[in-house]
Amino acid sequence: MFLFGKNKEENSEQEKVNSLLLNVKQYKANDILYKQGEKSSDLYVLNYGKVAVYVDDTFITEISEKGAIIGESSLLLEETRSATIKVIEDSEFMVIPGEYIDKVIIENPSIGINLLKILIKRLRNTTKQVVYLQRRLWEYEQKIKDLEHEKEDTEDFRLGQLFYKSGIITREQLKECEKIQEDYGKKGIKKNFGEILIERGYATVFQVMQVLKIQKELKNIGSDADN
Repeated sequence: MFLFGKNKEENSEQEKVNSLLLNVKQYKANDILYKQGEKSSDLYVLNYGKVAVYVDDTFITEISEKGAIIGESSLLLEETRSATIKVIEDSEFMVIPGEYIDKVIIENPSIGINLLKILIKRLRNTTKQVVYLQRRLWEYEQKIKDLEHEKEDTEDFRLGQLFYKSGIITREQLKECEKIQEDYGKKGIKKNFGEILIERGYATVFQVMQVLKIQKELKNIGSDADN
């Protein structure tokens, strides 16, 4: 018997997608959504609450905006998790398995639009820096080799200096953020430089994570040179 419309398999798939759009999970403070280095691709859409982002155990920023998408890098780039996400207030997320993201976007275009906005923002903020950062890294590597038997120049490894020398912030912005960090310290508040840059709107979370990676590699190179 011929039937118009969707067949049973299509209806079953449609029901699966619809159920994913209603797949919400609650997390308690101190829960971990995922850890840096994990192989997972679930996408999280924040309904309410607040989470903290850590890279190499260093606090980067907090996310509390309703509708914020978390975990898109691993999904889109098919890489391991680039950060650890810790829940700091009771939170609720819509959780979408990576293998169903294309079907979910078809049914809920707003998710796709938000992902597109994230990608465009990252592209706009990082395209020019990528080549520059790579060149600077090569220059640092050459410098380390030249200083193989000399004392390590730790100033070049400071996070603020790396942001300035990579062209992400100006010298004036560097001094401003160093002053803010110093003022926080006088009040007994510990703020890392990357967090301050994000607060001031001078850098994105993605940029901070990339420069942290370069800082880590430079310290490893310097350690190897001393050995």
